[in-house]
Amino acid sequence: MKKFKLGTATAAFQCEGNLTTDGRGKCIWDDVLLNDKSIAKYNPEPASDFYKSFDVDFKLAKEYGIEVFRLSIAWSRIFPTDASTVNKKAVEQYHKMFKAMIEKGIVPNVTLHHFDSPQWFVEKGDFLSKENIEDFLKFAEFCFKEFSEIKYWSTLNEINAYSEQKNIKAALPPFFTLEYGQFFKQQYNMVLAHSRTVNLFKKLKIDGEIGVPCNLSPYLPIDESNPGDVLASQKANAIINWGFLEPIVSGGYSQETIDLLNSVLEHYDFIFKPQKTDLQEIKLARENLDWVGINYYATNFVTKPDEIIDFSVNTTGEKGKSKFNIPWLWKTVSKPGVKSTHWDWPIYPEGLAIVIKWVSEKYNCKLPIHITENGYGDLEDITKTPFIKDYDRIQYIQDHFDVIQKLIDEGEKIEHYYLWSHMDMFSWTNGYNKRYGLFYVDFETQKRYEKLSAYWWLEKSKQDRLDEKVDLKELEKKLGK
Repeated sequence: MKKFKLGTATAAFQCEGNLTTDGRGKCIWDDVLLNDKSIAKYNPEPASDFYKSFDVDFKLAKEYGIEVFRLSIAWSRIFPTDASTVNKKAVEQYHKMFKAMIEKGIVPNVTLHHFDSPQWFVEKGDFLSKENIEDFLKFAEFCFKEFSEIKYWSTLNEINAYSEQKNIKAALPPFFTLEYGQFFKQQYNMVLAHSRTVNLFKKLKIDGEIGVPCNLSPYLPIDESNPGDVLASQKANAIINWGFLEPIVSGGYSQETIDLLNSVLEHYDFIFKPQKTDLQEIKLARENLDWVGINYYATNFVTKPDEIIDFSVNTTGEKGKSKFNIPWLWKTVSKPGVKSTHWDWPIYPEGLAIVIKWVSEKYNCKLPIHITENGYGDLEDITKTPFIKDYDRIQYIQDHFDVIQKLIDEGEKIEHYYLWSHMDMFSWTNGYNKRYGLFYVDFETQKRYEKLSAYWWLEKSKQDRLDEKVDLKELEKKLGK
């Protein structure tokens, strides 16, 4: 097995800022964040100024033991107005960015689409329109050929979550709420876009590897002996997880999964019947895929739903705001003894093992696995606490490291781990309140400050095993903080 590598992750729109610099075109978020229909109403400028200040973050990465760095190319910077007009200034800037990283010995993993479709693409229907996939392939082909210095590519980040933002949570156009029919149509089209992109990558004989970051949050029955809870769990996993993961890692759909999907989709007057030509592309993409990415944050616990609709999204960090009860689907509940974040995300490291076993055992996919996102969002204010001692984040990461090391010892091929996130960034639906970074960002001055977790991370990077511990008291004593 290759040497396990530790890294951090970012996303273009969340960190770059500079929304009008170098001829950038609008993406789906630019106008939406000021739209009354959206649950998100924040100013994405200046974010972390990464588009111009990337060298600051790469210097920190090198200094603090970060070997691999996940980032994305903003499609709307490269093709700001249509699918064929290239913005050379942005291309040059990304070359500078990648060069600065590689010169410091940091390996980039570049994502082509991270929740930020260009506005012109959105106006054509985004990925809700199957015909639009061709535009994405033009962008992908340009990037593959232009940025030959990149050896790790990711297709589309969190296919299910992007569709969820648009069709379930009403955060993005068309601002649908609980429209699982539309949700699945877009998700399916994005699976096809992923498949065609992977196949294009191999057809072009690009020097490098290609994978896909899959957002996986298992839905577990609160009572495994209760048939109603088990059915609720199966429906949730089918529509949210297995409906996109299964074709990506197995090359097709089982009849069991199709039946579960249709048990949900029939409520929306939609029956899923995958086309033969689509399945051929999906199967070929599975054969061509180099690695599987897993984004894991939380596990959900579900029960048989009540007869009323009760749905709300926590965008403030005030515990208890999230609710989900849909009579024909499932109800989420808390599990005794399982803590949650300020955003009501259950902290359950065991869930990471569950989703990895889905890939390697349920679907018998033996490809290398990259943990492409995992992290802990918190409320932090350096004006109140000059040195951020983020013990909860450190504990969260270490608990997940313990799970990963155990799986590696058991033979799982886990090669990379990318912490979400490198520095604090703009959050899609939480603005600047939700901080994930190893490095605190003052969004007014753009100055970076190491949190305790950054120093802890440096110590972890020197260890041979992920389950080795760092004595925090000794570390703080050494730092004099």
